[in-house]
Amino acid sequence: MCTSTVPFDDLRPYSDAEIPAAMHRMAADPAFSAVARYIWPDKTLEEARAFISQFKNVYDFQHNVMLDACLQILKRSVSQLSWSGLAGLTPGKGFLFVSNHRDIVLDATILQYVLSINQLPTTQITFGNNLMQPGFMTDFGKANKMFKVMRKKNNELKAFLQHSKILSEYIRTHIADGESVWIAQRNGRTKDGFDSTDQGLINMFSLSGGKNLAESMEKLHILPMAVSYQYEPCDLLKAREVYLSRDGAVYEKKPGEDLQSIITGIQQPKGHMHIAFCEPITEDFLSTIEHLQHRNEFNKALAEEIDRRIYAAYRCHDTQYIALDLLEGTENHADHYTPEARQQFEAHAEQLYGMVPGGDRQVLREILLKIYAGPLLQKQR
Repeated sequence: MCTSTVPFDDLRPYSDAEIPAAMHRMAADPAFSAVARYIWPDKTLEEARAFISQFKNVYDFQHNVMLDACLQILKRSVSQLSWSGLAGLTPGKGFLFVSNHRDIVLDATILQYVLSINQLPTTQITFGNNLMQPGFMTDFGKANKMFKVMRKKNNELKAFLQHSKILSEYIRTHIADGESVWIAQRNGRTKDGFDSTDQGLINMFSLSGGKNLAESMEKLHILPMAVSYQYEPCDLLKAREVYLSRDGAVYEKKPGEDLQSIITGIQQPKGHMHIAFCEPITEDFLSTIEHLQHRNEFNKALAEEIDRRIYAAYRCHDTQYIALDLLEGTENHADHYTPEARQQFEAHAEQLYGMVPGGDRQVLREILLKIYAGPLLQKQR
């Protein structure tokens, strides 16, 4: 783990030497009691404080606190967890996991669990600076190998570009050292159901790699990753936000809304969750686009290939097929679900209408159905 003070100190996670102090701060923080009750329901608050205060390094924190947290999440809100493609990971080799993004914390958190129980090293994790609030959240995140990524704002473009250059170098340095990194394919979660890789992200990757774009990307060992949920975390909240943002309207988050989304995503029943590790982007593919010397064309071609691999590997659940049939007014995919599952999904969708008083039910319905049907529509294309 990087411990140099320049230029990564502002964004890096904690080093092992910083863990003991962070554990004591977390144990004393008022927010700790609620977290402790969820992760260790059988421990008293004092027992939980004593338990966390003994950890001396990142490994201890991840394989005790985070592992226990994942077990509680899976026990309480996930009926089945599966994964595919894990054999493609080479031990000792750093990968850049470029993932579709459906939940603020669960996508990367459950990835760490899957890696851990398969005796593979965990990854570093990007975390938006809007979420990295001082205090408990920062200590918790940085102890869990999270590093800060600046969200783009129109009035901070110069600072954002400088941050992007440092971030690119930071990621490349750790990949070269054999440590993997997880990053979302775009800024923020997918809210409309259609996952797509931001070409600006590919451009950021290349800022530290020299003029040969294909060679620069090959050294990052990009591995697309697809996360799918039977019941989308925060689906009703996402549909509401999309509805209120339509026709160019600006959706302004209320204070604490991101935290509420984190809590909702963790607690909401998600059914079957699947993580698919796709084929890495290797020289074989990059050689087919290296003739694209214009940076924008190269970035577009690579982003589209990442999308193609994510959609090809994406595990569709019965809810995706139900949503597409409801969207199209057919029963073309009825062999993929039961009448009971369809009834359950429709009952779940009914809750949305009460969240937008006076809202257009037909528009709300279509937005929610597209959140679920989007990946299946993309796979069919």
